[in-house]
Parts: sequence; structure tokens; C-alpha cells
Amino acid sequence: MSSPVPPTESGARHKPATHLASTVSKKNTGARTLLGGVVLAAIIAAAFWQLNKASAGLNADKELADPQAATTSVPEAQRGNLTLDDSTKVLLGADSHIIVPVGFNKEKEVRAIRLVGTGSVTISPGKDTFDLRVGKAAIKGDNATVEVRADSAEPVVVRVRAGQAIAIVGKERRTLSEGQALYIDTTGAMRPATSAEVANGVGWTDGKFVADSEPLQVVVRELQRWYGLILFIKDKSLVDRPVTMSASLDSQGDALKALEKGGKLSFGYDPTGKNMELRDAGR
Repeated sequence: MSSPVPPTESGARHKPATHLASTVSKKNTGARTLLGGVVLAAIIAAAFWQLNKASAGLNADKELADPQAATTSVPEAQRGNLTLDDSTKVLLGADSHIIVPVGFNKEKEVRAIRLVGTGSVTISPGKDTFDLRVGKAAIKGDNATVEVRADSAEPVVVRVRAGQAIAIVGKERRTLSEGQALYIDTTGAMRPATSAEVANGVGWTDGKFVADSEPLQVVVRELQRWYGLILFIKDKSLVDRPVTMSASLDSQGDALKALEKGGKLSFGYDPTGKNMELRDAGR
């Protein structure tokens, strides 16, 4: 008959195992505590980052609404170039303006402008992301060229000519790479812009007046904007006739020829000899 194992020996064998398990447990607890601290710190940092972004946006809103903010305008039939304090270059289209806050790129760290009308903005690199306000949207970027059509109470067209930008409306964000374009309706809903919307909205940035299947009454209004031409549509049945045309922005004559061809129209003068009228070329 075998002898039983002495209690002391059994205890001696299990004590080291118990001690080892206890040590491992303590080490795992420490690791979990350290990991939890790192995660918590990351969450707090992310929260502060979001808070700073929101604060910057609210600050830009406030500064742009300040009556002392400077407004630079370009009238009909003209285009204008200007350079902002951060070396960002702005080409303003006809009948357009920008609002630049007093604290732009200064101690208030506001690097935002509002553009109404049409414009091409070549954003210089900077410490803070550039904030271009158009309609209900904020277009944010750095070291990029952004072209916009953003008339009051009208849909917005945005095209990124170079670099990358982010369009933000409320909580929705769209990233635009070089060559991509976005259409933003009056409610703030965003979708990719069609080729016709891009041509009609920002085709002028290539030095051309472009209309792609636009109603005649819209084209006539745009010709006044870009060329200073005042044309009357005597036959009201023509107002919705689609017109497709392209002409140099530097030539009224080219624009009138392109209009006649693209809209199957002819123009002449009323009996007073003072007002130019458009007529159906087939009549």
C-alpha cells in the first residue's frame, strides 16, 4: 500500500503556482488600466479636436457677419484679381463679391471668406485650413484651387481645379479631388455635378462664356452679366428655347454670333434703333 502524500509537500507544490497566477492577474490588470487610459486620452483628444473645429466655424460665422468686414465687388462685364493677406489669390467673375473679415489671417486666426457670385480661389498653404463660404456650404482646403458659382438664393456649383477640398453642409461632408465637381441645391443637398452644370457654372474660368442647353431667357441674362449686352426677346414663345453656345469673354461680337447660331436666332434693332431684339431666324 502506498503511503499518502504529506500535506506539507502538497502545499509546497501548489503555493508557487498560486503565487504565479496571482502575479499574472496583477500584471494583466495593470495592462488593462494602461490601455484604458490611452483610449480615454484618445477620446478626449478627439473631442477637443471636434470642439476646436466647431469653435473655429462659429468664429468664422461671427467674423463674416461683422458689419466691419470688408466687401470687394466686381461689376457687370468685368473680372477682377486680388490677393488676400495670406497670399491666397482670388479671381472674381462679373457681378460678384467677396466678404473678408477684419481678423482674416491675423490674431483672431480666422482664415475664412464668403463669396457671392462666381470666383476662382487659389488657396495658399497656411497654418489653418482655408474656409470658403458659398451658399449653405463651407468649402475647406489648403494648397488647392477651387472654382465656384454661388449666386444668392441659387444652387451652388463647386469644381476643384487642383489639389483637394472638402465640402461641408451641416453634418454631411464630401471630399473632392482634382477635376471633381459638386452641385449643392438651395436646401443644402449635395450630389455630383453634371457636365452641363459645370459648363454653365464655372466654364468662364477658361476665359469663355459657355451655355449648355440653357433657356434663352437665362442666356440673355447671363450675356448682360458677362458682356454688358442688353437684349430683348420680342417673341415670348422663344424665352424657353434651349441655347448651346461658347464664345470668348473678350468679344461681344463673338458672343452674338455664337448666340445666333446656337439658338437659331437673329438679332436686329427695334424701330427706335436703340434696342437690340432677338428673333427666330426661321421667320
